[in-house]
Amino acid sequence: MNSELFGGIANGNIAPIKVFMEGHLKTKGNMADLQKLEIFIFLLKIMFKSLLCCY
Repeated sequence: MNSELFGGIANGNIAPIKVFMEGHLKTKGNMADLQKLEIFIFLLKIMFKSLLCCY
């Protein structure tokens, strides 16, 4: 994955599932673990946004 794609996913501008389905993102290992990671990243984004709202 190139840095532009990674930055877009990290910022929330690019949907990781869309990139995966288009073949730009390859994975290895257990897909159930990958889904857990997606939920974890989603929760981190919510926590980060709530911290920004408080300040």
